Amino acid sequence: MASIVSRAGWGARKPRTAPTRLARTKGVKVHYTGGHVDPRIVDDHARCIELMMQIQIHHMNGNGWSDFAYNLAACPHGRLFEGRGFEVMSAANGSGLNTDHYAILGLVGNSGFTQPNSALLNALRDGIDLLRKRGAGPEIKGHRDGYSTDCPGGPLYAWVRAGAPRPDPLEDDVSADDLWHKARIKRKKGTLEEREVSPASFLQELEMEQDAQSVQLDRIEKMLGQLLAK
Repeated sequence: MASIVSRAGWGARKPRTAPTRLARTKGVKVHYTGGHVDPRIVDDHARCIELMMQIQIHHMNGNGWSDFAYNLAACPHGRLFEGRGFEVMSAANGSGLNTDHYAILGLVGNSGFTQPNSALLNALRDGIDLLRKRGAGPEIKGHRDGYSTDCPGGPLYAWVRAGAPRPDPLEDDVSADDLWHKARIKRKKGTLEEREVSPASFLQELEMEQDAQSVQLDRIEKMLGQLLAK
């Protein structure tokens, strides 16, 4: 389980107002920064702390919010940061949507450091599991689900759509890009088939597979009904 950097540990400002309590949600929504993240963040944890402080300043001074928007944040060093914390409403999912899901931020952007590494993905998963223990339901969604935005970016959204899997613990590092390809390994007649896919085609194929599985289940139900009728 990822260690948690407290608000005092990363130098968080005090919120302007007390957070709104929220004991239960449908699940968790995953976010990214939406801006440039210096690639050197991977080798320097101090840059994670600096980025957290910058985001809070933007949220409070730029957006006029009462505090850092997310419940938790995850960094490429495998650590979690306490944001608004547990059992409180976030301000990250969009107007009218914050009561449905808690929010967790991955410290990746749309330029610079864009591919979450295995440490960040594991920390995100740890954060989701912790939020589930404190009131979150089973849903894991991206910010773009139900809101017009690119967040959480292609790599993280593909990871979310793949079920937010943990990277292989036997591998030194696995990016979300690696997980696109690993998710396409299928068993066919006892053999493994692997194909290269792009993020967009991966998401499209996931949707097609879900439709195909639904059709297959309908066929199985009809067959069972025919057998029982005999």
